[in-house]
Amino acid sequence: MSRPQRSDSLKEQWYPCILSTNMYRAPIYPHKLSSTDYLLIRSPKEKLSLRRIDRIYVVGQQEPHMEVMSPISKGVQMYNMNRLLVSMYREFRALQKRGLTPAIRANELSARFANVAEVSLRKRLKLLCDFQRGSWVMKRNFRIPLEDELRRMVCAFESLLA
Repeated sequence: MSRPQRSDSLKEQWYPCILSTNMYRAPIYPHKLSSTDYLLIRSPKEKLSLRRIDRIYVVGQQEPHMEVMSPISKGVQMYNMNRLLVSMYREFRALQKRGLTPAIRANELSARFANVAEVSLRKRLKLLCDFQRGSWVMKRNFRIPLEDELRRMVCAFESLLA
């Protein structure tokens, strides 16, 4: 088995570094510093100061860690539906804790999620609710997911919005 050839363009002492966040990662490379390069700093009190730069690095092309969805994609529609369900689950859990029947008025739900079509809304709600006299009432055999499960349903897209 042959050893991989070392690139002559890389210095012997240089090891690749990476800038990594929840959303992307990017390689960091040392950059040649000119003797005429300085850093100009302005303080909050409008005072200027000049500092010498010891070393400088550049960050390369970013590699995304997660998919960024386009506005009208199926992924965004699924996200909106999951957000709707999480909202319903939390509302139902709060009502159950107070000893009330878990229900939400249809017009209140439509107003809260105006970007979701009425037909899509009804299709999703039929899985967990029954429509009774203008309100969506939770089915008796339906189990509300735990809070940790709810957070996992929505958190990836929420972090993209941040």
